[in-house]
Amino acid sequence: MNVYRKLRRFVAKQLGYLAAKMEPFSSQDDLSKFKGYYSDAVEDASTIRLTRNGHTITLRKASSDLMVFEQLFIYKEYSELVDLIRLNKISIRTVIDLGANIGLATIYLRENFPDATFICAEPDERNFESLQANLSGYDKTVLYQKAIWSTQKNIYLNRNFRDGKDWAISVSNNKSGSYAEVNTMTIDEIILHNNLDEIDLIKIDIEGAEAELFKGSEQNDFLDKVKVIAIEIHNEFNVRDSIISQLINHNFLLVESKQTLVAISASCIQNSMNHVTNNQSVI
Repeated sequence: MNVYRKLRRFVAKQLGYLAAKMEPFSSQDDLSKFKGYYSDAVEDASTIRLTRNGHTITLRKASSDLMVFEQLFIYKEYSELVDLIRLNKISIRTVIDLGANIGLATIYLRENFPDATFICAEPDERNFESLQANLSGYDKTVLYQKAIWSTQKNIYLNRNFRDGKDWAISVSNNKSGSYAEVNTMTIDEIILHNNLDEIDLIKIDIEGAEAELFKGSEQNDFLDKVKVIAIEIHNEFNVRDSIISQLINHNFLLVESKQTLVAISASCIQNSMNHVTNNQSVI
């Protein structure tokens, strides 16, 4: 059996272990469901505010914020991602959040990896203001109001993707129908500005702009520096096969987890397998 098949079998065992731990969740209407989990939440005409671990989170009612919160903290979109990182004993010291929205994914990951530095990029001005407010009590955070692209340029924001709400703002070269213009930055620029030798975890949810990040080998050199990737691939842009192919070519092992494709460097899985073998234990 080749090494890659061994790695896949090893991760399959881990996923089976995680599935046995998952607790079912019964659906209710949005607000009552939310209050069932956060009875101390404070509500006014336009926002809902709650406290997690001593930090205030503000959610805008007239937006997609509540749905994002439910996705992350109630339905636990990234729970398998976190568990796989822990099971494979991957050290997380640097996290890049591309498409940070109002900071909820960063907060969730920060609660699980409290010693990490978080670098967040979000292009929309209103979302960015909420991002700043929600992360204001955290240290070791770097925030950019930028769109992520393959080159440095000006680009346009629009609301014509999916439901058009704040979690679906997309970017385009086309000014027609846009509502704002914003500067872009590349992942290489983030690496340079923050003096990064490696990226432990990068979360990518950029509403189709992942097509720009993976459009050619010149754009994906950053993959050699990454241990774990969590990416939502938007099928409307027909780039899933290309992205998967590039990740495999860079020796990532791929796992579908809810809406997220998790890619773990094979070297990290190999280290975990060696640890299990050396300690003669199984999951």
